[in-house]
Amino acid sequence: MCDSFVDCPPLGLESMRVHDSQIRASSTLRTGLGPHRGRLNIQSGIEDGDMYDGAWCARHEDKNQWLEVDAVHLTKFTGVILQGRNSIWSWDMVETYKVQLSNDSYKWQTCMNGTQEAIFQGNLNTETPVLALLPVPTVARYIRINPQTWYSNGTICLRAEILGCRVKDPTDIYASEEDRVSNDNLDFRHHNYKDMRTLMKSVNDECPNITRIYTIGRSYMGLKLYVMEISDNPGKHELGEPEFRYVAGMHGNEVLGRELVLNLMQYLCQQFKEGNERIVRLITETRIHLLPSMNPDGYEVAYEKGSELAGWADGRFSYEGIDLNHNFPDLNNIMWNAQEKALEKSQDTSKVPNHYIPMPESNQALPPFPYLNTVT
Repeated sequence: MCDSFVDCPPLGLESMRVHDSQIRASSTLRTGLGPHRGRLNIQSGIEDGDMYDGAWCARHEDKNQWLEVDAVHLTKFTGVILQGRNSIWSWDMVETYKVQLSNDSYKWQTCMNGTQEAIFQGNLNTETPVLALLPVPTVARYIRINPQTWYSNGTICLRAEILGCRVKDPTDIYASEEDRVSNDNLDFRHHNYKDMRTLMKSVNDECPNITRIYTIGRSYMGLKLYVMEISDNPGKHELGEPEFRYVAGMHGNEVLGRELVLNLMQYLCQQFKEGNERIVRLITETRIHLLPSMNPDGYEVAYEKGSELAGWADGRFSYEGIDLNHNFPDLNNIMWNAQEKALEKSQDTSKVPNHYIPMPESNQALPPFPYLNTVT
């Protein structure tokens, strides 16, 4: 059975590879506890009744409730991983359950253990994932988790992952469709500060002739603000060559921009090596600067809290409570001009407090890079 677990990985409820449309349930307690929330390690909101809550929960408390997953293709199912509901207010979990399998979602067969229907052990607490392997790996398209008993002072709630391997089926009308995975050799996952540094170093090691890593300082908590430079002459200003900078992660808990910039580093490196004409021209005619995390302090706070809506403000601001995305000077701002005039009496016009950023010596002064685009 251990070999089956190794050979058959998770279908992807946790990773979102399994789409919401592939998950159904017998009933739903409310919208925020629908079948789309029955994913392993999904997190709840901090408010009781949040529309993005921490599990699938059934409306009825009986043995006829189920959570169903459509694998789309014939799949050799080998096991189930179960958790209870993630909540600071409730204690809900399934203690025992059955597994049912089907090829058409109409006729179901219960997984057997010899001559008896198999009863699988679920959770003793809400957070510890519990793996149960099927007595015999079974091929089907659909699988259901059918709770039999649950915590006496709670209700039927669960988060799950399914283990299975796709098998060839000549009658499968979807056989020609690719699985929902990328063919690009990119590192698609969340990266905390340590992982981000490791990825940037790997890109630099892979393409040392066109990349350079430097820092623009440290965060309040002492984390370096790393920048990846991509150019045919890294480290050098070339007369007449435009420079471009992408800044991401100003809101520490908004991770998409951070991951897109990290993926962009990998993509530019790989495509340059493969001779992609567009990328080669871009790198040879433009000096590119990529800052993936302007607010690493905030990211670490949000990363420790977990995914989903564990508080919209957790990690959004800097450690000092500043919203970095609203923290840029505007050289044409009426307020700036007024501040400049107000300080003329003191004969000190070199610095004006405008969103924490010193005023340049001249309003015509250019920022360090001609272009600044932000991805929050």
